[in-house]
Amino acid sequence: MKKLLPLLLVVLSTMAMANDKGGNGGVSVVCRDTNGKITSAEILDIYEGRETRRKTYVDSSIDVDSTINLNMYKLVHIPYFLSELEKELSIVKKNIVFVSEGNNVLPTNDAFPEISRRGCQFEQLANYTPGGKVLVSQEIYNQLDTLNKAALFIHEAFYSYRRTLGDKTSRKSRVFVSEIMATVSEPVLLSALFKVRETCGVEGSVDERIKDCNQTKTSWALITRVAQEKEVWLDTRTGLIWGFKISETTHYTDADKVCGKYVHGLSNINRLTWRLPSLIEFKDAYYNGSHLVLSDNSGTYWTAKNKQGYRSLYIMNNNDSFILEPFMMEMNLPQFHYTSARCVAEFN
Repeated sequence: MKKLLPLLLVVLSTMAMANDKGGNGGVSVVCRDTNGKITSAEILDIYEGRETRRKTYVDSSIDVDSTINLNMYKLVHIPYFLSELEKELSIVKKNIVFVSEGNNVLPTNDAFPEISRRGCQFEQLANYTPGGKVLVSQEIYNQLDTLNKAALFIHEAFYSYRRTLGDKTSRKSRVFVSEIMATVSEPVLLSALFKVRETCGVEGSVDERIKDCNQTKTSWALITRVAQEKEVWLDTRTGLIWGFKISETTHYTDADKVCGKYVHGLSNINRLTWRLPSLIEFKDAYYNGSHLVLSDNSGTYWTAKNKQGYRSLYIMNNNDSFILEPFMMEMNLPQFHYTSARCVAEFN
């Protein structure tokens, strides 16, 4: 695996540069008086939705977070993608940096709007930088109504998701935001904008599969997707390949055997050995962002046995859809206990 990592890092850096040359972010339509004071402001997504898609919008009478949650509920029919967007939203909220008045957020030049309001200008409202910070103009943000503020958060989260699929402009993301924030939304359109390739990375070497899937996040790269929520990811920081959650539960004493039954769509890649992760590897993966990429991540998992011969139960608590925090219990588990497993692989 050590020989493979340098090549993989080149692939990942190339993909990252293609998607994040100078940051990406939301644009606003801003009108100012002769003294430069803002008289009105809204995000481009809402402006385009009203003017080009004839959508209607009503400002919210509740706070921003409640407005976000209310509109996100429109995705309840596609729970997998709702979960993905919630993950992105939690990252955006944690990394918001408001730029004080008197300073401008520099243009990202990835919007390419097709209409403009006479007498007003497009101004950069937010920039999701390659370093992960979400820079937001305090001056413009203060002039947005609650609906537009909520729409900005959803825009940044959804556009971040779309960039992992290869989007280089915000056009599809603006259509999504204009739809989900509208008084009446079309569920079919929302679902279509979330669609990803049903399968990817089904043949070739590991680096060829990564190129084919073209989906990365932080230090993680998608190797293969054999079905929805059945994905295999590489953590480039550790070199470990993480398989999808095994649906069958396994007995405490037989847990080590379960990984030998599954090849996770990588049957034609030689020298891969699948096994249970240690508790330390589970912890390291979490701190490297596993909860942001691994599908169906909540639940309980067996770990490999430690030097004393005891197995741990790793518990990922995903009850709070915005705060994904794991906790670990080290104990001598009852011999009759059954639970799930997630396997890792490395090259011999």
